[in-house]
Amino acid sequence: MISLINYYLMKKRIAKIKLPNFKKEANIRVAITFIGKVKRVAFRNEVLLLAQRLGLVGFIENKKVGVVVEAEGYPSKINYLIAHLKTIPRFIIATIIIKKLNLKGEKTFHKK
Repeated sequence: MISLINYYLMKKRIAKIKLPNFKKEANIRVAITFIGKVKRVAFRNEVLLLAQRLGLVGFIENKKVGVVVEAEGYPSKINYLIAHLKTIPRFIIATIIIKKLNLKGEKTFHKK
């Protein structure tokens, strides 16, 4: 479990990320399964904070096989989220599985 201090520092760092200008696109929803060293390294918190900053909706949860993210929003924002996660050294992402889903129209992004 991440300490409140580390969570605060992560939140502050993510708030400082200079995001690109995303062009308006039709929303999509995908289930993204991340397999590798993605548990007990604050992966869910990183995804939660960045997804919220990007304006994505959906959720993240631990599963036996890895961590599953259901994200809904512009495809370019979802791709940015995935690309960002690949750059963080404390995560070792061995496999990413992406499956298209139907839109749900949720209002927030949260942890399950």
